[in-house]
Amino acid sequence: MKKSTVLTRIAMLAFAAAIPLLTARCDDPVASNPAPSKRVFTPVVSATNAEVSAFLSAGMGGTHAKLIYVDMTAPTSSLCYLDFSENTASPAIHVIAAAKAPAVPVISPDGEWAVYASGSGPEAGSPAGSKSSVYLIKIAEDATPLLIAADSACEPRFVQHPDGAMTILYSTQAPDIAWEGHGRTMRVDVDMNGSAPVPHEPHVLWPGGAYTGGLSYDGKFLCGGGGQVAMLDLLGAKGRADTLSPNLVQSCNASISSSRKTTNTMMFLTEETSSPNLNGGKPWDEWQAILISDMAKHLVKGYMYPASFKSPLETDPKSISNVKWHHPEWSNHPYFAAATLNVDRFFKSAAGFDNTNFQERIYLLNLKDSSYLEVLRPDAIKTTGKAFDASGVYWPWLWVEVPAGFTEADGWLSPKP
Repeated sequence: MKKSTVLTRIAMLAFAAAIPLLTARCDDPVASNPAPSKRVFTPVVSATNAEVSAFLSAGMGGTHAKLIYVDMTAPTSSLCYLDFSENTASPAIHVIAAAKAPAVPVISPDGEWAVYASGSGPEAGSPAGSKSSVYLIKIAEDATPLLIAADSACEPRFVQHPDGAMTILYSTQAPDIAWEGHGRTMRVDVDMNGSAPVPHEPHVLWPGGAYTGGLSYDGKFLCGGGGQVAMLDLLGAKGRADTLSPNLVQSCNASISSSRKTTNTMMFLTEETSSPNLNGGKPWDEWQAILISDMAKHLVKGYMYPASFKSPLETDPKSISNVKWHHPEWSNHPYFAAATLNVDRFFKSAAGFDNTNFQERIYLLNLKDSSYLEVLRPDAIKTTGKAFDASGVYWPWLWVEVPAGFTEADGWLSPKP
């Protein structure tokens, strides 16, 4: 079935939403704390272009790749990107100056554009009644944002059209349980044939809930999550989502698979739990494992937080008290993802102890062979502060060129027996 036919059929559906679930919100420091009063650290690149190229080529990625993220280490947040294809030893950190208060950016399938949200409720788990708007922008320092949807538009995503057309998805709300009858999931086609993009009128993709995690490559599955994560089969008979959170523990950061073959899979984080097929059966703590589940609730893959840093920054005596993932996102290439590393530190002070909690680093992940590469880190360590400082490097999204003739391996996302 052609993509356009699938989307047209999906847009006509109007089933009831999922049954209510009892959950707690998956808290994000940004949602509940103010920005820092001064810069807490300066992000620096920790991988050369050659190292990134070798990492990506080992996973059948192409020679071109970009990473976009939001720098929240200063009082004013910035939309930043790295272009690993630059003819330099290491990529420069570029700032798109005209993007104001950006959040949750995503790169287009062709690697040339980005969408982001801006407002008080840009991501899943936002307080009820909060608002945000969605913008499209060229990935260039001097680019100007184009408003796609105002006020009630959250967590934008791109549809991965094989024919190269541009379609943007967004949610009208981003509450704790994004699919449970809260808001709608919208789609906007963008005409790219002229000198500037022209967005068409938005249409309802799904009326029964705001799915914030994206649409699968075949256009069949939506996913979303705040306090729980779930997946919806848009062409199925149920008309409601299946909750994929293992043991119904608190889960968040839903991100749809970009697999061309196993499209009913998604990536997310959980509170503490365990699985006999992951981490040697040993339990893990909050956000310490990035999980991939299929719609049958099989945990098919798991990626534990890095045991050590490529570029360690430590104090004497040691200050690191906890390390965990945050904001994992499946890239446009089936084998790759990006995520931040959240680091808790305790420091001795005159009052006793201070605690900082920053998203300090950004990692690239090879999902197929479970290898990691650190690409961004802090230049220095802040040795005083309060717990859950709302700062760091947030919402990374990796775009990787998919080489011509790329063929995804069979079975790499199959459940373990």
